[in-house]
This record gives sequence, structure tokens and C-alpha cells, in this order.
Amino acid sequence: MALAGGGFAVTWLDNSLGNGGATGDTSGFAIKAQVFTADGTRVLSEILVNTATTNSQTVQQIVALTNGGFVITWQDYSAGVGGATGDTTGAAIKAQVFGADGAKVGTELLVNSATAGDQQSPQITALSDGGFVIVWSDGSVGVGGALGDGSNYAVKAQVYDAAGVRSGGELLVNTAISGNQGSAVVTALPGGGFVVSWTDPSNGVGGAGGDTSGGAIKAQVFGAAFTANEQTPLSLKALGLDVSDPDAGDVLTVTLSVSSGVITVDAGTSGATASGSGTASVTLTGTAAQISALLNTDGGSVVSYSSTSDAPPANTTLTMSVNDGQGGTATTTAQIANVALNDAPVLNHNQVVTVLEGAQVVLTAADLDFNDADNADSSVTYTITSAPTNGSLLKNGGALGLNGTFTQQDVIDGRITFTHNGGETTSAGFGFSVSDGIGGTVAGQTFTFSITPVNDAPTVNVSGEVSPRGTEILVNTQTSGSQSAAQITTLGDGRFVVTWTDASSGNTDIKAQVFAASGAKLGGELMVNTAVAGAQSVPQITALDGGGFVIVWQDSSLGNGGAVGDASGLATKAQMYGPDGLPLGAEIRVNTQTSSDQSQAQITALAGGGFAVVWTDLSAVKDGSGSSINLQVFNATGGAVGGETVVNTAVLNGQT
Repeated sequence: MALAGGGFAVTWLDNSLGNGGATGDTSGFAIKAQVFTADGTRVLSEILVNTATTNSQTVQQIVALTNGGFVITWQDYSAGVGGATGDTTGAAIKAQVFGADGAKVGTELLVNSATAGDQQSPQITALSDGGFVIVWSDGSVGVGGALGDGSNYAVKAQVYDAAGVRSGGELLVNTAISGNQGSAVVTALPGGGFVVSWTDPSNGVGGAGGDTSGGAIKAQVFGAAFTANEQTPLSLKALGLDVSDPDAGDVLTVTLSVSSGVITVDAGTSGATASGSGTASVTLTGTAAQISALLNTDGGSVVSYSSTSDAPPANTTLTMSVNDGQGGTATTTAQIANVALNDAPVLNHNQVVTVLEGAQVVLTAADLDFNDADNADSSVTYTITSAPTNGSLLKNGGALGLNGTFTQQDVIDGRITFTHNGGETTSAGFGFSVSDGIGGTVAGQTFTFSITPVNDAPTVNVSGEVSPRGTEILVNTQTSGSQSAAQITTLGDGRFVVTWTDASSGNTDIKAQVFAASGAKLGGELMVNTAVAGAQSVPQITALDGGGFVIVWQDSSLGNGGAVGDASGLATKAQMYGPDGLPLGAEIRVNTQTSSDQSQAQITALAGGGFAVVWTDLSAVKDGSGSSINLQVFNATGGAVGGETVVNTAVLNGQT
């Protein structure tokens, strides 16, 4: 899994029983991880991910966070002994947050609220606000947690912030509840939402109908309840906020609070009162009828939310709680999606810099600094609009002339220098404009140097340089046979792609479907695999830099068709696609080692359009044990970069 800081992390299932590598778990399977720098150098040593070590920990999944860290989730069989306790019946879903260096952030998390029965098969994705969401198959039969599905397995979800704190309660994802809902996968959407897809055997009973075969693929989009533009008031009146009380005469206390920004309330002529207006928490007092009028129908009342930052979080949690003074309370939450508007760079410093005649000076952020709340310093770009006078402006030792450019990060890193030409002048300088690259521009600027004369001969120094949005979606077009094992990813422009295993023909194939962010299908179903002999199964997918995507899967064609060369057991194949959904090149055989099985592949995108694949190698060739974890990096054209690499350090027994 590629990390935001440029490196990557790998996680795997370890059966070494604590012999070698990261020790501490001697009972059954453990979850291990290893962080690497961008060039493949290990960062510190192997990590034991799970804290609870009783029995086995399996089915691990990993996702990178926007802050440079990552989260691993897994299926836990410790029965509540050690680590995050609270689920003593069957399997539970656990998670652990890590920093960019692989250090644990906080303690092990128990993800599921419902603890009856088994909780299985976790999947995870990062959200645009820095948090993450985990989905899983829930066997509680409607006992505890998010209720509503009492028939066999359901699909559940839980949202967290970046620190691993729950955002709201457990969610029931599926609408159709007949039969087992399972094999859930999830991907994030722009604006803080996400979409979940799963296998549905309800035969078209409830939810999205249209497939009565007993093996449909369903999807559900989740998004914010409200949307607010940066620093622009959003009226919350008549948008669904309301209270009721069977004891109509009771005086209620209602609190409206937000996790960021402020709430503004004017009670108007509703008869209710409001205190704390203009802060993050406002208290309303009155009868249910008075407060309902304030929130909805009173012509003079005001209820609005505003973000107060140039860089608001992607989502704000709105909490509404009510207390009737007699012991009765209720609380609900909703998400407000904050739309950040682009602001032009703002001048912090443009100081006259003194330099000796014929000498050189390094520009610093104390001399020249334009700040942009919406963009990184590396995106704030200076363009030379009038050539430097009486000297040379350089970036990393290379001259900057008319139309030359440098960034604020270049200034911060000391890459920009000015060398006076040694002439008998008292000033020098250059004209410039500043842009953030997405429309924010400041023009007509001048930077000035003051030259201090010297008596010696002049010299020249040149130096170097979460609620559902819409209804369930039927993903698959082909409805005969079973469709299963769906995986999902989001593309950079908000579209998303679902891939799955299709059993409509004699063997199984890998299919895919591209969707608009709204959930509308774009084009028809894609047939991913070229080799059709044997079974093609267990697809995995990731989006690539540039707008395309790549799918990997498990192939049992024994070298008959497609990317040939592996005639023994299972192979790992891949197919790249462009932003238009068309294949880029031919099918790729990922594994070099071809004896025995190569399976259980996982994939992550790398900067520049490349990607990396890890898988379980049962050949016993690479590390001399039953199985090893192998890695292969590919460039943006699908070419292998270097050879296969063994990831695991511990080699006793199998690594899977």
C-alpha cells in the first residue's frame, strides 16, 4: 500500500509462531507488517500488528491515510482475551492505526458494536477528511449494533476519524435483507462520501430489484446530508431538523453543535429562546412546538451553519440532542460536506534584501512569502514578469530569466539565490506574479535588492542550486449464474469502478463496470481477462495516477491464452486500463516464479502511474519455507521494475 509520504507498507498473515521477525504472538496466525521507503529500503523492523494474541488473527486489510499513516483491519478469534476487548462470541473485527513510521497510534480497536455471532471479512478505505471506514459481514442476526436485518448475514459499516475515534454509530448498509448479504467492498468518493458494493442473494426481494438469479451485485452510496461552501452561511431551516414530544407542554432543551465552524440562531417570533449563537454550540429552550417553529416555519427565525476557515475539513459533524427535563433524552447526528473554495495566494513577506556589491544572497521565507490556505507551498508558483536587473537570479544554480518559475517551497528550501553583477549600482530586482495553479493569481509584484558598495574590486560568485445517497445500484448487467467477490476503487475525477467474478459461462471470468460519481453506469460491462481457460477469480483493483486503473486476479488457465508462461497451478495476472476504460496493452503475468501456486494478490498504486503487487508464493523457492510473500513493482506502461522481491523476514512455516 503506497503511503502519502512516498513510501509504502506491506501486511501479511504470519504463521511463524513468534520465531524470528516481530515476535510476541506464539498462538496460531498473526498479522505482520513492514514499512518501506520509496526505493524499497526497510523502515525499522517487522511490526506485530495485533495486540490480542490468543488464537488466530486473519483476513488483514490495509489502507493509507492522508496524514501519511495507515490503518490495518483484520478478523480476530481471540474471544475478547487481550487487546481491544468486548466481543467474546466467535470472530470480531479489529483495527489498528499507525503513523508514517510504523509506530502504533493509540490502542487496538474493536470495530463491531454487535457482538453476537461472527463478524467476518473486513474491508477498509480512507476518506477525504483524513478518516476511514470499515465494512464487514455481520452474523449477529440483528442483535445489537445497527439493527434491521435479522436474516443470516448483513453488511455493516463503521466510520472513524484519523485518530481512530468513531464517527457516529454502526451502519446497516444493505436494504434487501433476505438471505446472506456478504463479500462487501468499499471505496471513498470526493466530498467525504463512500460507496459499498456486496453480493446479494435476495432474489430481487427488497432494495434494488431486477436480478432474481440469487447472485446479484448491489451497491449503496453514502454521502453528507448537507453541503456548505467555505465561509458561506448554509441555512438549516426546513431541511429535516425537528423535535417532537408526546408531553406537549414540557419545556425542552435542544443543543445544536458542530465539530468545526459555528452555528448562528435567531429565535425570531417562534417563542423559543436561543443562547450561544455564533459559536460551535447553541442551546434552544422552549416547547416542542416552539422549537419546531424556530427550526422550520417561523418567518423571522434564522438557523445557519458557517465554516470559519479558509481550509475547512471535508466534513463537519452536526449533533442535535434534546432533553425534556424529565429524564428523556435523544441525540442524532448528520454530516455537512464542506466545499473548499479556491483563495488567491496572500502576501506575508516581500522585504527589501540587502546584498554586498558583487556578492550573493539566499532568499528565505522571511524575505519572500506568499501563503495559500488551499494549496501546498510546492503549488504556489512565482513567474518572472520582468527580467532581473543588475545581477542573476538562480534556482539550483540555473539562471531564471523572463517567464522563469520557482515555487514557495523552493524559497523555503534555500534553492533561490541572487548574485549581484559587481557594477556600481545601488539597487536590483525583478518583477513577478504568483499563482496557485488552479485559478488564484496575484499580478504586478516587484522584489527589490539594496546594494551595499564595497571598496575592493567587484567579484562574481555563482553557486549551485454518512447517510445513504440515492438507492441501491444493480452493478452487474449479466444476470445468469452467480456474480461474486466484488472489489471497488475510486478514480481521480470522482468516477468509481467495480470488478467481480462472473460465473455466467462454464468457467469464471473477471468483469468490471465503470460508474459516474452519481452511480450512473458509463459504458457496458468489461471483460477483463484474456485467457478464458480454467477459472479466473479473486479480483483486486486500484486507481492509477493519470485517471486509469489496474485489476489483478488469480488465473488457473495453465498458460492457455492471455499472458502465457505459467503452466503449473495458479498464476497472478493483471490488466491495465486508461481513463477512457479501454485496455492499456495486453494481459500481464505478474509472477516470475512459476512453480506451484501464486495467489492471494494485493495491489497498490505508486506515484507516476506505476503500481506494486504482493502475493503468496507456494513454490518454497524464494525463502525455503512452505510459502513466502513476494513483491513486484511495475512502471506506468506495465513494465516490471527489477525482479521479484521477498517481503517477509521470518521464513519458518508459511507466510500468506
